[in-house]
Amino acid sequence: MGYGGKTIGNAHFLVEWHLTGGQSLESPVQSRVSRYTVHTIFTGALSNGAKGVPNGGSVKKQCGPNTRPVAAANALVSYPSGCRLSDKTSFDHNQIVEASWTFSDYPGYWYFFVRSPVSHSTDKVTYRFGLADSLPGNAALGGWNA
Repeated sequence: MGYGGKTIGNAHFLVEWHLTGGQSLESPVQSRVSRYTVHTIFTGALSNGAKGVPNGGSVKKQCGPNTRPVAAANALVSYPSGCRLSDKTSFDHNQIVEASWTFSDYPGYWYFFVRSPVSHSTDKVTYRFGLADSLPGNAALGGWNA
């Protein structure tokens, strides 16, 4: 994480994706930031994009935001129930989860998002993840916004 050309900290982010039939679950979702955070906000979505589709395709369902309270530096912050979404109208899905953080001594917020490998169905009932390299477009990105 940086501001004004200076590194101000780092973040670690963990997410697990699970599939059950046409339902996807992002859980656990956790982050650990090396500095005191005012807010940690988690959001999630299910998109209908196949491998390589720009921006992961169009968003079908969303969950969140889930705002977690103040956390000390290096504290583990969790979104305990995760994000559970279901869609049986597309053959290909990917899940996205984003965390964003605000700090009391800097303006704006920092964010990071990651997308799951694409899951595919031949019947729109049961979905299976493809290979680890079956990623939608824009699989991961982080940055800062004012």
